[in-house]
Amino acid sequence: MKTSNKLLVGLAAILYAVPLMLMYSFSNKIKNKDFIVKESGWADSHKSLAISNAPVVVVSSPGQRFIDCTIHQSDSVYYEYYNTSDSDSLFVGNKSDSLVFRLTEKGKPLDERTGSNLHLYLPLKGKLVLDGATLSFGKGQSPDLSDIIMINNARLYLGTNEANFEGRSDYKLISISALNSKVQIHPKTHISKLNLRMEGHSSLEIDPAAGIDSLSGSVSSESILNGPASYLHQLIR
Repeated sequence: MKTSNKLLVGLAAILYAVPLMLMYSFSNKIKNKDFIVKESGWADSHKSLAISNAPVVVVSSPGQRFIDCTIHQSDSVYYEYYNTSDSDSLFVGNKSDSLVFRLTEKGKPLDERTGSNLHLYLPLKGKLVLDGATLSFGKGQSPDLSDIIMINNARLYLGTNEANFEGRSDYKLISISALNSKVQIHPKTHISKLNLRMEGHSSLEIDPAAGIDSLSGSVSSESILNGPASYLHQLIR
């Protein structure tokens, strides 16, 4: 056999043997469960884990980072976390009497097209602390809260402005202390008693369709107020 023919036969044998070896190796890895499945998009950093409830829930987002949190009333206690990039990670842990969710920096700041979404499922009662985070509650859900503390450009949305939502969010007593933060009360929201303390460059927006039986508190001279005069007069009198 000519040398050139021998080389061709040898090359063909190698090309035939390599895929068989890869398939055999891959088959063994699957059989032994020696592999990692990694998905792209939202599911790439989706986590759903059980947690322990606490009297105080803290949601924190540092600096230029942001996290959008939705709290759902639930007898079970767990959370779901979605992140569209690998720039940040979420710290979850119990500290003293607090359950803490804190976005931690891993890389460059996120831009406006990316961010983190956190869904908390728990029987929320007691105090809620927002540090630079954005928070809303599940549609039509009204957790029994005693105090909400907001700092560092935190945002709180009560109720919903979705036109096709037929329910209503009813709150009994809410006490909110906001420093350089924003509170927005949507329509289809009813609050029996609301106490507000707006400090620094904070803002309050009350939709005319929202209902508040009793409103009290204090507002700094730097704060911005938008809403029906009947409500605002109760704060600035």
